[in-house]
Amino acid sequence: MKVIIYTKQNILELFKDVIEKEEVIWASNNEIIKTMYRGKIRTFKIYTAALAIFTVSAVVLLQGYGAVGVLQIKEHNKKFNTSLEPHSMYQTIIPLNKLEHVTFFFALEAFLAWVGVTYNCTTHMVFVVLLMFSASQLEMLQIRLRYYVEEDFPETPTEEQINEKIVLLKSFIRDHIYIIRFVQHYNNCTKYIIMAEFLLASFDLASVSINLTKQVPTYPILLV
Repeated sequence: MKVIIYTKQNILELFKDVIEKEEVIWASNNEIIKTMYRGKIRTFKIYTAALAIFTVSAVVLLQGYGAVGVLQIKEHNKKFNTSLEPHSMYQTIIPLNKLEHVTFFFALEAFLAWVGVTYNCTTHMVFVVLLMFSASQLEMLQIRLRYYVEEDFPETPTEEQINEKIVLLKSFIRDHIYIIRFVQHYNNCTKYIIMAEFLLASFDLASVSINLTKQVPTYPILLV
């Protein structure tokens, strides 16, 4: 769903602005802005690493717990000559008996888990990159305004110096307008994603609640 929304809203077009603005930042001589932007990059790397660790940990724990449950059910069927089926939170459509094809079943589970982890991290990174870029652009504008009038600026400036400051001030206004329009476009692109996240989280919570109430206590849930 997120991919469809990203494509329909053409959100990837915003990354052209990100690339162009980054080139301007690294080409500038303002070390304060460069230092600030490097700090934003470090923050983003920390967030990305944390997101990947938490996502992988959650998937490994849940899938590992479910795999143990499948093996327990298989052993139970073999011992008592029963035909219990492994319970799945999201039922996978497989035209085979899961317990008779455990290797294939686990391989499919691993593949789906890898796809889910990659998809989750990628879609969140797109969202966060644009959010941090918007914040950094506003912070850079604040830094430039802070040093708009230099300490050695004369008390009685010449007309040329005044004109230079006017031109610079106009560039600040244009940059501010650009930031406002970028954020508005960003909000229009992501508001549907936030709504979809809320709906999907609600469905997931409802699914977990229903499956936990139906779950046999001795057999864990296997996520698919």
